[in-house]
Amino acid sequence: MIRPLKREVIGNVSDVLWVVMGTIGLVMLIACANVTNLFLVRIEARQQELAVRAALGAGWARMVRGLLVESVMLGLMGGVSRRSLRLCRRAFAVGHWPGKSAAAK
Repeated sequence: MIRPLKREVIGNVSDVLWVVMGTIGLVMLIACANVTNLFLVRIEARQQELAVRAALGAGWARMVRGLLVESVMLGLMGGVSRRSLRLCRRAFAVGHWPGKSAAAK
């Protein structure tokens, strides 16, 4: 029986890939739960501030909008800082990687 070399060397990896995908999904689920808990703790810590705003006449829609804007801004700032750090790391790696020619820079 003739079997392709790729199948002979690598074997059947579909089962392993399903396990890896399941593990990644579980890790992502845990990460989402942690972020949700952080948001809930932050809201709980600001409960007194929200009570004062409500007592001064701020409506629920306005308070929710303010919290949503704050969360979006935090997310955007985190994304921008991650992107800038990645670009700096890439520039450093290209400049200091051994064996790279001047043309590859």
